[in-house]
Amino acid sequence: MNAQLLDKTVKDSGLKWNYIAGRLGITTQAVRNKRKGITEFTEPEKEMLASILNMTDELRVFIFD
Repeated sequence: MNAQLLDKTVKDSGLKWNYIAGRLGITTQAVRNKRKGITEFTEPEKEMLASILNMTDELRVFIFD
């Protein structure tokens, strides 16, 4: 996962990680662990995150694959 690009995408969106965590139905600590690579985003979380951030398919692939 390209955590730096994900963080930039979130920053550019103007959204906060605590809001995104709530939308994903997980804690902010869980999001932090996923961003640090301790755990991974599930496929449903990736899809929802892409939707929340209005990611193109290309950006989603670049961040998560």
